[in-house]
Amino acid sequence: SAKYCSRECQLKAWAGHKQECKKRSAEHEEALFKTPPPRPDCPICFIPLPIDITQCQYQGCCSKHLCTGCIQAHWMISD
Repeated sequence: SAKYCSRECQLKAWAGHKQECKKRSAEHEEALFKTPPPRPDCPICFIPLPIDITQCQYQGCCSKHLCTGCIQAHWMISD
């Protein structure tokens, strides 16, 4: 948003400002409606990891996120 000292100055600058606003608006709209990158898959079951970060767990040993299902399956086998 631009600020002007008077209405006259605002009207003088409008032509250039309008073009710049249209350009910025088009860039914003393109970014807004761009398809998001695909979610990463669990490296064990290859199912896409959930969007909710609490539904997966980071493994420091391999630097990967695993889905909760694979974590639970591991603990069931370990018991």
